[in-house]
Amino acid sequence: MRSLVLALLVLVISVYIFESGYHSHQPLHIHVHWMAPFMSGGGYGSEAIATVAAMHDNWVKRDDLVSLQISHHGDSINQAFIRGLPSETSQLLQNLANPPDQKDNSKLKISICHSEPGAWHPANYMTKQCPPPDFIDKADANATYYKIGRTMFETDTLPSGWAERCNKMDEIWVPAEFHMEIFRNGGVAAEKLFKIPEPVNTEEFNAKRVQPLDLSEFISMEFGAKPTNASHTYRFLSVFKWETRKGWDILIEAYLKAFKDTESEVSLYLLTQPYHNEPNYIKHIQNFLEEKLPEMGKDLNQLPHVAFIQYPLPQSMLPRLYRSVNAFVLPSRGEGWGRPHIEAMSMGLPTIATNWSGNLEFMKPWNSYLIKVESMTEITSGAFSGHHWANPSVSHLMELLRHVFKNPKEAKSIGRIGENYVRTLYTPARVASMIEDRV
Repeated sequence: MRSLVLALLVLVISVYIFESGYHSHQPLHIHVHWMAPFMSGGGYGSEAIATVAAMHDNWVKRDDLVSLQISHHGDSINQAFIRGLPSETSQLLQNLANPPDQKDNSKLKISICHSEPGAWHPANYMTKQCPPPDFIDKADANATYYKIGRTMFETDTLPSGWAERCNKMDEIWVPAEFHMEIFRNGGVAAEKLFKIPEPVNTEEFNAKRVQPLDLSEFISMEFGAKPTNASHTYRFLSVFKWETRKGWDILIEAYLKAFKDTESEVSLYLLTQPYHNEPNYIKHIQNFLEEKLPEMGKDLNQLPHVAFIQYPLPQSMLPRLYRSVNAFVLPSRGEGWGRPHIEAMSMGLPTIATNWSGNLEFMKPWNSYLIKVESMTEITSGAFSGHHWANPSVSHLMELLRHVFKNPKEAKSIGRIGENYVRTLYTPARVASMIEDRV
């Protein structure tokens, strides 16, 4: 009797599979339409470029059943950024944005909206629709449409309206455990949340493959006492867009105070860009120095050397910039991920950053230098008023800057540990494999 029941069950399943039109020998064609601010030069765009390049090289190129298309969405186009892209990256983006004109026979169509959720349909501002109209209308009755949102945030609270937009997607991909908690607490359905880290281009950001820049040729503005012996100068670097969240004020105050009473041969190089709501960073610097100089007890030309690298620096030169310095530092108040941090670590630089938010996914006490957080501070103005972010300790950052300067061998060793860590866990191939498994 048991054998008869089993045989009948197998027969029923076989009939169901046949009538449903599914045959195991029929391959599933997948089309992925990845929409992101590829040409903006911002964080989302840089991440998206690294991710689609990883997918193309490590999945799409070897699998004829998968096609990948990209579209710019979510931010304005930065022509200077486009001109500065490495030629192979530029060519790949052009190819993916203009795929061969052929009929799409895919039965699984995946739209990935890689931006802040305010750009998702219906968008809060003018941008290319994501998910595209055919995903909303489900134009092909024989295909399955699947919508994925890729996003992140930098404070302790999800912005108003984000949860509702996220819950309209089939899945939400975030890069760090930090976001898993923030998004769950903010009302995003837990079953929709998946952690997919950002890749770092370990071939591009490889200290063995590039030569240092002559930084003196790229300085747009500088102040303080220039080191007299360039070959013996310890060089710190910070890369960020000019906004309060990035902690530029904490960085400059800590650096100037850390080295103001010494004859140390040090320099701090800043590669920064104006941001939407804080475009005039030169004026900010002037006001900041006017406020801080009296308590420093020094004239401007007696302070430790600070130099601004000309912006825009071509993306193709960025690895050479990292190669030109001894350590990386960025005491931001909150990070979605921290692309400059992981790029610096991939280059073998000892990296100093805040002990809070998304960068802790790859920065650990044993592979980097983490700045203590004095408190969580309420944001009192702007779109995220009422949220909280970290207040990194100026005094502890001063200690870390001096420690790295005085202990260069230890710092190099920490840099090598960090380099091995990120070049193992966050390679394009590994992240592409995670995406392939998820899809």
